[in-house]
Amino acid sequence: MDSGGKSFLMGKLRWLVLKTTGLLKPVYRRLGFFPYPGSVTIQHKRDTKSWHDTERGKQAAASLYEQRHTPVNTALLIAATIVLTLLVDISPLENPFWFTIDTVWQLHATIIGLSFVVLVFLLEIVSRSRLIEGALEQFLRKSWVMPVLVYSLLSNLALAALILYPDIRGGWISSNLASGIFAVTILGILSVYRNVVGLVLADDTDEEAYTILKDTISRKIQRDITIYEYDQILADDLPDRAVTEKTLYPYYAGRTDPISADDLGLSGVVSDIHVPTFVYGINEIIRIGEKHQSEEEEDEDSSEGEDEEKDDSTPVEVRVKIGDNLREFSSILYVDSEFFHEEMESVYPILDASILTRPGTGREETIRIIYKQTDFLDQEGKRIVRNAMTRPFILFMDQYRDVVHHSFEELDEARFLIEDHRYTNADLPFYDLDQILVHVFEEAVGEMNREFANHIITLIEELTKDTTDRELFGAYRRYMNLYSRFYFAVSLHNDLVPDSLTVELNDTLIERLGFATRNGIEADLDKFDELDEFDFRINSYSETALEEAHKIFKYAFENQDPRTFGTTWRKLNVPRNTGNRDVRKTIKREQQDLRFNAAAMTYDVAKDHEKYHETFEAIYNTCIRKTYHRIPELFEFYFRIKEKKGHRTRWGKWGHQEHDLIKQMHGAPYSLDPETDLGEFYCFTAIMNGYYNNHQERNPLDGETITEEEFRMIKRSVNELKRKQPFIDVRNHLDEEEFKERADKFLEYHEKIVDVN
Repeated sequence: MDSGGKSFLMGKLRWLVLKTTGLLKPVYRRLGFFPYPGSVTIQHKRDTKSWHDTERGKQAAASLYEQRHTPVNTALLIAATIVLTLLVDISPLENPFWFTIDTVWQLHATIIGLSFVVLVFLLEIVSRSRLIEGALEQFLRKSWVMPVLVYSLLSNLALAALILYPDIRGGWISSNLASGIFAVTILGILSVYRNVVGLVLADDTDEEAYTILKDTISRKIQRDITIYEYDQILADDLPDRAVTEKTLYPYYAGRTDPISADDLGLSGVVSDIHVPTFVYGINEIIRIGEKHQSEEEEDEDSSEGEDEEKDDSTPVEVRVKIGDNLREFSSILYVDSEFFHEEMESVYPILDASILTRPGTGREETIRIIYKQTDFLDQEGKRIVRNAMTRPFILFMDQYRDVVHHSFEELDEARFLIEDHRYTNADLPFYDLDQILVHVFEEAVGEMNREFANHIITLIEELTKDTTDRELFGAYRRYMNLYSRFYFAVSLHNDLVPDSLTVELNDTLIERLGFATRNGIEADLDKFDELDEFDFRINSYSETALEEAHKIFKYAFENQDPRTFGTTWRKLNVPRNTGNRDVRKTIKREQQDLRFNAAAMTYDVAKDHEKYHETFEAIYNTCIRKTYHRIPELFEFYFRIKEKKGHRTRWGKWGHQEHDLIKQMHGAPYSLDPETDLGEFYCFTAIMNGYYNNHQERNPLDGETITEEEFRMIKRSVNELKRKQPFIDVRNHLDEEEFKERADKFLEYHEKIVDVN
């Protein structure tokens, strides 16, 4: 058969499969998967290792038992009754007379009624407590209330049947059955009483919330691993110009031309994808796009180089994932706007036929449970602090620590999800775990509880140390962000708490921040052989620590808190003679630039706002004056920052930073221009602090060069300083004349190094 005939037969076969898949989708929907080899679910099942199947089998069995707890345990009680009856039958005990069954029934019914009135009262107390849904279910499961209740009612019906229909007593029903039922019921009720009272008195109900949260986080990460494996199966069959969305929980805001669930008529939870059909649809979309793109290129006489560039692009991105809960605008595919063409709508039925959905909530249910649990823990922690309950607080912190360490361990085992960029820092499976500490700390500060607040600060340092030890960069970033949040919490209560408590908490915060910063820097020294600017911005622990110090510098200055500003300044130290020399040098430069920028910010704001003058004077004498003495060093800092591209002063992007998420108090947007504001601070500091000697002939800037434009900018700043002479009184024994002489000398140094070529 020639190639044309084969192509025709393959086309007919593909058409038949597509039609069959589409027509039988209602049947497959009830099954939950496509029952043939092209199914992602079946391929995943086939490729999964046997030990993995065993683990999943155990998890499925445990899940089934939790869902069918009452009928399973009721059956066990019935089995116990039968066994007890048989044991009595073969024992030497005499059989009771049948007429006593009426008395047994009445006594049985009375005990059930009285017992469960008391039990209902106890359960009503429990249900009105602070338990959340999952913990209450665990409480009921552990107490065996429902199985014993169901068994008691069924056994009472059985006794009533024996009384109302005496003919069934003889023959195959033992005369000891009533005694067995009565005995098992009494023992069951006593057991329930013991369990309920024990659970209430032991107060293990809070621990259940932590257990449920840990189990749910584990289940979510395991489900994410499964989705990752599904994605890998699909990605292996995709054409070259299509990729799968890497992020497991992406943000779609601002993206254009998606093929949505509404376009395909899909709704519900994605349960399976038929790979051959889906890939055929993708190929058709690419074919249509390339056809119309080539027609447009011919019309525009595009060059050959541009054609090659477009051929290498990936205009189609698969966004649908198993477990997605599809809504009207849920994205199935993303097609580049320049590649999309309305003819692609003809492929929608093929894509629709390849995706199987079912009713439900999908992955969102697990996330809902986690948020519910973290909300409970948040409220519980604040309640404990509000009531100054020391022992429950220590227990709360221990349980919180246990949950977070459990999350770290789970992430460590699923590290490939992070390395393959499946998780972003925003959707690591902690959700509001880190925010719980913020809210509980705010409560502790508001209650002026020094012990609780210090305990929480210490815990942050422990957790950040654990993240660096495990190399969990996203977790390190999230918990490092709490230092500035805590400083804000203390600042918000400045008028309500004693100054001594404010100073103590701020000093402790910055001291612990210094330890966490050192841990981060050491992690970078161990991690990187070299550290370029991109890696430093994206993957560096040091950058995260410096960003946190950057925020605290600004918050402290706005709060007119030079003590915290100065403490932060001194704690930003880079370890000497450890790790890779080049990496350490990069980190040191960034630390120097951060300090210089922070000092420039205080000068730039204070010179125009009188209320900050006293704060700036304190910062000048404790930080600026003690750090900057040498003009060549200041020259290096200023021109290095000025020549940086993009991320130059940190202050230029302040209006878009995380402080906007902090309730009640917002840092004022601020921008520091490298050409003018930073340049003026450079001139001011060098004039005030630099070493000048009238007998010195050598120019301290020998070997450096600047352009004529750069000299004009410096000259303009120096003339402005000579005219205004700001903060001249911050340094003793420096009068106006000496300031002008220093300024002229400083300008002369720069004039001599102007490159005239």
